[in-house]
Amino acid sequence: MVDRASGPRKEPNALTDTRLPEYDRPPVVEVVCGVTFERIGGLTVAHIGQLWERLPSTFAHVEEVDPLATTVELPGTPGTAVSLDPAVMRAPRVWFMTSAKDRLIQFQRDRFLYNWRRTAAEQPYPRYRAVSDGFYEHLGTFGAYVQDRFQSELRFRQYELSYVNHIPVDGAWHGLADIANVFPDLSWRATESRFLPAPEALVTHLAFSLPEQSGRLHVRIQNVERQTDHQPILMFDLTARGYSANMRKWFETAHEWIVRGFADLTQGTAQESEWRRVY
Repeated sequence: MVDRASGPRKEPNALTDTRLPEYDRPPVVEVVCGVTFERIGGLTVAHIGQLWERLPSTFAHVEEVDPLATTVELPGTPGTAVSLDPAVMRAPRVWFMTSAKDRLIQFQRDRFLYNWRRTAAEQPYPRYRAVSDGFYEHLGTFGAYVQDRFQSELRFRQYELSYVNHIPVDGAWHGLADIANVFPDLSWRATESRFLPAPEALVTHLAFSLPEQSGRLHVRIQNVERQTDHQPILMFDLTARGYSANMRKWFETAHEWIVRGFADLTQGTAQESEWRRVY
């Protein structure tokens, strides 16, 4: 922990320092680890009950929701393709949830996802290591089930790591005219001679190549109304998608890029005063 009385924290150099930024109160509300895999022949909704039996009893709640279309990163070009496999889209996506609904396993015919979600305002973020440990554990359970039931291994097509952040109206910003107080790369020139008033809506999408052509980091910033209390917030999503033969190395790289990308894109004063950056 940093002694705040000792003076301002020296800004670390992200290019040379191996330690990642840390915060006492990060604005993250959800983390998702996931994989897309080649569809398994013979795997139907009827097998989901057998998979559920292998999961810990804490995942006692089940819901069916619409399946997700798969967005695939296209190598060599700054673009993506959306896959709408009819066999996938006509079957439901199933949620296995804990009683608090803060941990969630999602399954559909070509995807496996593990989420941590903040379900209470003061609920602490358990940190990436705890989330990734849960992901690897339950993905291993699913892989073992596929091996036992279908004598087949999961053939991965793509990995995904997402962080969802909610930044409410607070000391850093009060409206989109103040956007540079949170995101210094975005700004609104508020001058008396302007014809246009301050904007009422913002949607921004940036994409960055990951090392070794292993995918991309997508950043989305949008102002929305929070459903729980109808308060205006900035929704700041960072999603890495891609593939590497070494899954764990890919997720470690994706995590580093998301954490460093968050620090690189946000204002240092907001990091200090709102999220209490300690390193």
